[in-house]
Amino acid sequence: MLKKILWAIGAVFGLLIFLAIITPTPPEGDLNQEETNSSDVVSSQPVTEVADTNEQPQPEPSSTEANEIAKKPTYEIVYSKSNHRYDGATAYWVLIDPVDISSDEFKNDIATIIREIVTDKGSKISLSIFDKKASLDINYKLYGNNSLGRATTQAENDEAARHLIAMFDGDFAGNFQYENEISYFPSAIKSTPEVGGYVGTEELK
Repeated sequence: MLKKILWAIGAVFGLLIFLAIITPTPPEGDLNQEETNSSDVVSSQPVTEVADTNEQPQPEPSSTEANEIAKKPTYEIVYSKSNHRYDGATAYWVLIDPVDISSDEFKNDIATIIREIVTDKGSKISLSIFDKKASLDINYKLYGNNSLGRATTQAENDEAARHLIAMFDGDFAGNFQYENEISYFPSAIKSTPEVGGYVGTEELK
């Protein structure tokens, strides 16, 4: 009985060895070819560009900066006349937005505008600053190109008293007090309604 069992085990072992010998081994070239094709498939996939996430958005102006920009006074030089003063200085007629006369805060805006014009045109200038175009035009025709050809009316004088906000003479030795002199409401007097309290002369610093 034992001999039969050993004989059966030997037969099975021999069969396994025989099958291992006769089974073909794949050529190395085929394996390499399969690997190469797999690599080709991977490399043929389209490349997707990734957005640059490092780009920083432009910062928005701060509320303080926005307020400063909004509050910056604007102006327009409407007329000019060279050699208007005896020292050869040029005169400019300047139009600004309507002035709030509820306080003297407007003086800060006037000084800012004068400094900007001085920076652009030089310090040896004269300025007439109005907040109403009709009054500015009358003043220029009367003192600029001398084209008015008549005396001003009382209504025009009243308009000038209210809307000729300031005059400036820069770098001028002939000024009454200062070489760089601002006169507020120069066509008005102390008793003029609304603006009489602002009548006066200051030095531009």
